[in-house]
Amino acid sequence: MYHRINTLVFVFILFLFWDHSLIASDDMVTKSEGKETVLDPNFIYSGVVVRVNDDAVTSAEVLKLLRKQLSEIAGDIKRDKEGHLNLEDFVPKALGLVQNETMAHIYNLLIYQFARKDLDKVEGIDKAIEKMREEKRKEIILQYGGSETKARKELALRGSTIEKELESTEKEMVISGYRDKHFTPTLKVTRSQLLQYYRLHLKDKFTQEATIEFELIDIWKSKNKEATKVAERAMAELEEGTEFAEVAKKYSNGYYRDNGGRWRPMHPDSVRDIYKPVVEALKQTEQGALTGIIETDTSVFIGRLIAYTPASVAPFSEVQNDIFLAIRDQRWDTYSENLGNRLLAEAVLGDIDGFIKATVLLAFDEYDRHLLAAKEN
Repeated sequence: MYHRINTLVFVFILFLFWDHSLIASDDMVTKSEGKETVLDPNFIYSGVVVRVNDDAVTSAEVLKLLRKQLSEIAGDIKRDKEGHLNLEDFVPKALGLVQNETMAHIYNLLIYQFARKDLDKVEGIDKAIEKMREEKRKEIILQYGGSETKARKELALRGSTIEKELESTEKEMVISGYRDKHFTPTLKVTRSQLLQYYRLHLKDKFTQEATIEFELIDIWKSKNKEATKVAERAMAELEEGTEFAEVAKKYSNGYYRDNGGRWRPMHPDSVRDIYKPVVEALKQTEQGALTGIIETDTSVFIGRLIAYTPASVAPFSEVQNDIFLAIRDQRWDTYSENLGNRLLAEAVLGDIDGFIKATVLLAFDEYDRHLLAAKEN
C-alpha cells in the first residue's frame, strides 16, 4: 500500500510544479500570432495534456492505442500481497512505449496543423470536412445498432468519445488531402521500381497460401472392430439429413469430436500423414459436400468440406496500382518524418518529458486499480 500512496503523491507533486502547459484546465489559454486563443474544449480530457502550438496531445489519446500492450505488461508483473503492481517494474517497460506513441501523436498533430493551413485556402473545404464528420458520425452510431447512447458507452470503455473519433478522422482526411495535393503528383515511380517491389514481396504480399477448413468423422479401427460398418451407419444418417456435428459426436473417435468434428482452417500440407488421403479427397469435393467413406489402415473417415482456397499468385498486371500506393506510403513516411522534424523545431511546445512521465504514472495507476479490482471480484 505504501508504494501506491507514494505514486499518487508523486503525481500530485508533478502536477503542482510542472509547466502550466502540461495541465488541462477549463480556463487554459495559449498565445498565437500575438492573440489570445482559447484552447478548443474538445482537446481537454481527463488526465494531462501537452501543448503543441495552439492544440494539445492528451494522455487519453496516447494510452488509447497502448491499452493492449500496457495490459500485457501489467499482467506479467508480479503483484505484492495486497494485489498492487510494483512501480519500479512497470515504468521501465512502459516508458519506451509511451514515449514513442507520444512523439507519433505530436508529429501527426504538427503535420495536421501544417496541412490544415494549406487546405484552408481551398474553397469549400470547411463544408467538405463538416460533411465528412456528419457521415462518420452516422457510421459510428450505426456500428452500435443505431444507438448514440450505446455508442458513447462502448467508446468510453475504450477511453474514447464520438467527438474524439471524429477529430481523428478529420486529421486523417486533412493529412491525406495535403499528401494527395502536394506530394503524390510529384512522385515518380518507374516500371522497374514497381517490378523490383513485386519480386521482393512476392511471397509475403502477393502469394496466397492454400487453406482448407473441414469437418471430419474419424473412426479408429483400434477401438471399433467393425469400423467400416460404423462408418456406413454414420453415412446413412448424414444422407438422411442429420447434422454433421451431431453424427460426429455420436460416432467419431477423433480429437475434435467434442467440437462436432470441425477442424480449424489450415494449410493442406500441414496435416499428419494419416489425414492426407482425406485432405486430397476434400480438395476434389464441392463446398458443403461429403467425401464419402475413406478407409485407411488405421481409421475410417468421412469428411465434409467447409472451404478450400488453392494457392495463388497475383499477377503483376493486377497489382501495379497497389504497389504504387505501397511505394508512395513508404516515401510519404520519410517525407512526413522530415517535415515533422522541421515543424517540431519551430513549434511552441509544452513539457514533453514531463507529459510522458505523468502519462506513464497515470497508466500505472489505472492498471494497478484494474488488477486490484479484478482480484477483489
